[in-house]
Amino acid sequence: MGSAPVSSPGRALRPSDALAQIAMAAQQKMQAASHYALALYAGLEGVAQLTQVERAVLLIRPGPEDKSYPLLTYGSRSTPPLEAMEPASLFDNWALSWSAAEGEDWTPLSLQALGDEVGAVYLPGAGRLDALSPQERQFVDLLAHQLALILVLLREQNRLIQVAKERQTVLEMLATVGQLDQRLSAVEETEEILAEVQAACQFLLDAEYCLLWEVDWQTETVRPIAGVPQQSVPVAALQMGLHESHVGWVARTAQSALVKDVTAAPDYNDAFDRLTGAETRQMLCVPLLVDDRTRWVIQARNKQDGSFDEVDLRLVEALAHNAVHALENAQRHTDHRQEVAQSVEMYSVASHGLRSPLMSILTSIEWILQTANLNKESRARLEDVRQQTMNLTRFATKILDLARIDTQSYIAHPTPIALYPFIRRIVSGFEARSPEHCFHIEVPRPLPPVHADETQLAIILDHLLENAIKYSPPNSEVTVCAEAMNDKVKISVCDQGPGVSPEEADKLFSRFYRGENQNHARHSLGLGLYIVKKLVQAQKGQIWVENRPDAGSCFSFTLPQEEMVYQNGYQSSVD
Repeated sequence: MGSAPVSSPGRALRPSDALAQIAMAAQQKMQAASHYALALYAGLEGVAQLTQVERAVLLIRPGPEDKSYPLLTYGSRSTPPLEAMEPASLFDNWALSWSAAEGEDWTPLSLQALGDEVGAVYLPGAGRLDALSPQERQFVDLLAHQLALILVLLREQNRLIQVAKERQTVLEMLATVGQLDQRLSAVEETEEILAEVQAACQFLLDAEYCLLWEVDWQTETVRPIAGVPQQSVPVAALQMGLHESHVGWVARTAQSALVKDVTAAPDYNDAFDRLTGAETRQMLCVPLLVDDRTRWVIQARNKQDGSFDEVDLRLVEALAHNAVHALENAQRHTDHRQEVAQSVEMYSVASHGLRSPLMSILTSIEWILQTANLNKESRARLEDVRQQTMNLTRFATKILDLARIDTQSYIAHPTPIALYPFIRRIVSGFEARSPEHCFHIEVPRPLPPVHADETQLAIILDHLLENAIKYSPPNSEVTVCAEAMNDKVKISVCDQGPGVSPEEADKLFSRFYRGENQNHARHSLGLGLYIVKKLVQAQKGQIWVENRPDAGSCFSFTLPQEEMVYQNGYQSSVD
């Protein structure tokens, strides 16, 4: 059945340099991917190019708790009759079913990690892998190893947060819950804690309305204190009795509730809909108990895409659990050292999740540098990739240090840094990543070196440049400039984007603030500028934003100058 095995005599052999470039390009795309789906697709594309096929399919073997068998395809394909198959036999019989549907055989490339098969890449044609040269197979196995590690991380993080949905990447959800827990542990104001919980619930559930109701046991009423639609009726008009609404039932019983169809709920009070003009179809409610009594109720109404389910309910319950702990700490002023320990632990989990894939990528790059026969240009480019991977690994480590920064226990390691070559190196990476933008460097020479932590400064510039290209239109300019100011050096990253409103300028550097531009803010966690601010302050600098006279905005920060030694009228440090 199907086509004959592919034979090697008819295939043109490619030089090892070309193979290395294909593998390196695939790893660069996997490294730069914003979420796992893009990273997997980049690796699948690389395998297809190395094996010289026009299409390939990645089939992910689910974990014990998963119910889906997702496919990721590269190139055109016919649709296999998957709906007619039993889930238990889908993975092992997939190649046979697709062969029958398309009239040709497929060669599986198993993806192995930690002794288990976590997936497979299927290539058209029987014996496709046997036809590869030893060098081709070596690079194919390298990308297969990277794909397997990504699948392992994807499965593990699915298990940790019990969410396997496309509304966010798994990493985003883990970071959001983790960062919220750290944030709540550090806040001592009840109003700020409640605002954080309401905003996080709105973001994670993608709900049309996410309200926070306060319970008054003296008057036996509930009233909304956050999340009420703008230009709605006065909050006092939305006050309801504990026995007159579903929120009241949750408050009285201290039990969560998931209502998938409000028309089928006999005790649903439609006063909110009548007074606000909303059309509630579904809702979920979770109580916040302090001292064993419901004080607030989180209520989400109408999922924007789909319906609320048990996973959503468990996610909000986890948020509520974290919020209750923070509220109790705010009331009793829990020992500050305990808050620091909780923060460091949460950052440690997030940091470990980021470092693992980066270390794997770095190991593979080192292996290529040691074993592959690379020309000078290829080796130089791969060395640059290795350096950037090391920078990302250090960045993942510094996420853990944010907790120490917040408690003033973080210790930086400043050294003299000559700005022009340093900025040139950072900008060159963005020139390759964003060719649709034009980058300019305006640094006078000589310029006093700054006294700063090199890794932290790289993270600061990386965040600011990423922010600039995100909000700047194609073919626009991004400028990095520096100038001496008394005993400091001012560094600015300027773009030609929409600018920043005065009201937004004061909020940009706040944790979880995602900006007014919803096109960009939807997929942002609102942590980048917060990290930048903390790192600048840790190095005795200041940061601010201002609009340019013509168009766009400038993010500027200062760093202290390194002490200079003058001999015979010349500086001892040269840019």
